[in-house]
Amino acid sequence: MLCARAPAVARFRALHTGPVTKDLFSWLKRGKSKEEAVEKPADTKELIGKIESGSSGTQSVARKVLKLKLEPSDFVGMDEAQLARQLHRERLEKVQFRRWLSQEKLSKPEELRTLVAAAYETTFGAPGDAAALEQRFPDLRSMFIFAKHMQASTGYIMPDAQLTRLHTPAAVAQWYERNVLTGKLQKFREELPNAIDLSDADLPVNVVVREHVLPKVQRKTLNAVLREVSALETSKAKAALERAKAT
Repeated sequence: MLCARAPAVARFRALHTGPVTKDLFSWLKRGKSKEEAVEKPADTKELIGKIESGSSGTQSVARKVLKLKLEPSDFVGMDEAQLARQLHRERLEKVQFRRWLSQEKLSKPEELRTLVAAAYETTFGAPGDAAALEQRFPDLRSMFIFAKHMQASTGYIMPDAQLTRLHTPAAVAQWYERNVLTGKLQKFREELPNAIDLSDADLPVNVVVREHVLPKVQRKTLNAVLREVSALETSKAKAALERAKAT
């Protein structure tokens, strides 16, 4: 005969921990360990005796402040600004600049005659005499070749305005003689706005070139004008005040 059984049920017992329960004696002894840990102060007489005898047990040691002295050799690498300058210098040395102006400047009439003859031969392919130098340039190409050779060999740049007025090799040579050999060109730089010499320029009648006035002279003149204006205003004010008193 079969009978039904109840299913088995698993049971678990939960475990837990808590603080140890102390009894009355533990509560009475709770401050004893703290009292033992506190060091009792020494007797005053005993402490004075140890100090006088030199056996106090504590010696004061002077603390020395150690300063670390660093030198440039102690650092590894380079400063950022120094490294940037070095890289810029290295890159600049690799660049090949084409200097078309001669570093040896024209200074003697003999050099000018030699350079004019070399420029003429380079331009026309044959040497030229004095009569050939007086001949006009046949075209603009020959004029530019001659002028560029003269500028490169003499080391001085000719203004474009002058180049358009000079139609013969002799005229170009005369310009260098008047402006370079006399030192006139060294006083002026065409790229500066106030450095163009127009004192002996051939200008129309309605064009007047005034003399350049230095800033110091301008300020001095302006101050003089302001003083005169101030004096006139003061005199007018006094005159008006006197008229008001008279009325």
